[in-house]
Amino acid sequence: MYPFENQAGSFTWSDDYLVHPLFLKAKPQQNPTRDIQWFEAYIDEAGKGLMTSIIAPVYDKKDRFRGMVGMDFTLQTMKSYFAGTGLDIGTPLLVTQQGQVLAHPSAIHSDDKTVKQLSEVLPSELKDTSDKILKLKTGQYYNISGWKIYALDINNAPWRLLFLVNQKQLLWNTIGKMWAELAGIFLILFIFGALEQRRRIALKLRTYKAAVDSSSAAIVITDHHSMIQYVNKSFVEITGYSEAEVKGFKTSALKSEQTPDEVYISLWDTLKANKSWQGELLNKKKNGIMYWVNILISPVTGNKDDGCYVAIMEDITERKHMQEALNKLATVDVLTNIANRGYFLSIAEIEFQRAVRYNKSLSVMMLDIDHFKQVNDTYGHITGDTVLQRFASKCSELIRKEDSIGRLGGEEFAFLLPEIDQDGACKAGERIRQAIELLEILTPDGSSVKITCSIGVTQKEKDDESFDLLLSRADKALYEAKHSGRNRVITESKIRNE
Repeated sequence: MYPFENQAGSFTWSDDYLVHPLFLKAKPQQNPTRDIQWFEAYIDEAGKGLMTSIIAPVYDKKDRFRGMVGMDFTLQTMKSYFAGTGLDIGTPLLVTQQGQVLAHPSAIHSDDKTVKQLSEVLPSELKDTSDKILKLKTGQYYNISGWKIYALDINNAPWRLLFLVNQKQLLWNTIGKMWAELAGIFLILFIFGALEQRRRIALKLRTYKAAVDSSSAAIVITDHHSMIQYVNKSFVEITGYSEAEVKGFKTSALKSEQTPDEVYISLWDTLKANKSWQGELLNKKKNGIMYWVNILISPVTGNKDDGCYVAIMEDITERKHMQEALNKLATVDVLTNIANRGYFLSIAEIEFQRAVRYNKSLSVMMLDIDHFKQVNDTYGHITGDTVLQRFASKCSELIRKEDSIGRLGGEEFAFLLPEIDQDGACKAGERIRQAIELLEILTPDGSSVKITCSIGVTQKEKDDESFDLLLSRADKALYEAKHSGRNRVITESKIRNE
């Protein structure tokens, strides 16, 4: 929306938009850092029902605020993310910091006219605890009035994920949902140690095996050497392997080689202690596609070498992708695919505290593309965006894996260099400066654009109390680099000495 002139076509500017809550939240007065903002739930004026929105401010090439761009999500759509298949032993829901319910498997309907509050959808035993639940510490389980409650805050969004489980019904619900699978599993295991009774239990065995075969959860049985003895149909559907292809092979054939070794060490230490292990693994299908599973593995002891392991797996790939998408939206700059300002500063503060605690070196570089406005004016914003993308990509190639890079805004970037002093940071900055100077970027019409960058460098001092002080000094050094001719690396200490 542009408050400075009318637009051609179907949209005509009205001053009423200037006081619209969505527009106000994007304006510089309420959003000086120009961050993406999540909006509380509201009734859509176009008749789409209850929805929430994500908005971002828009600035022109003269750095003037020109309006906002946004994306809407109906609460019915949000609800669909919480209505997937599962064990049905609990209730997930998404709420705002004010207690508005944005997603619930059953409490949200397309014809709702008002946003439900947390107290309205909580079980009767928890009706009076909604304020307490909203204030629970994130990432922990709590026991309240016979319920187990897990709370998780979502990074850079004013939302909280809650999961409610009735502890009294937990065991019975689990048994009620999986009695066929459990009975079938133990009867299948019984075959290995009681073949002489096969005729007597043949009918029951076929019945329960059919139940296991048709289970929605993937089930795998291995011997004590981890050699696969049995898989059900859900396993075949998830992995793409037939039972004949995997029978007699080790479960390690499913590994993606991307799960950390520490996870498997913990898994086997737990199983060897005759305990069940539960966790998430990234595996690989027959066609090479990676998939995530939430897996429970239980040891079944026997005589000497006739023990086995039973694994029940749930494919959570779609859920993981949704989590990754939400995390990326909250932490990654959409244009350059590097850390956005908020996420970079949060990482930087953690590294700063670590450097202080262990008395380690820490350096910061601030970079600015020289004469970037001229690039936009001469070649257009599409080429300008390409320049920012290539610049960020090249810089990312030149840093260590332990370093961090973030886009602070416009054409300004920052680097965090743990355990590197100022001299080392200057050398890294000079490598980047030279690489950018040699970079050639093609425009849509085939012409070539050359750019340079100015770099300001500083390091952590003993009396620094916050990361903001380092960033401020690096900014001063960057200012000096630009005003002393650009395309150079300047340290903040050099400015002080002069």
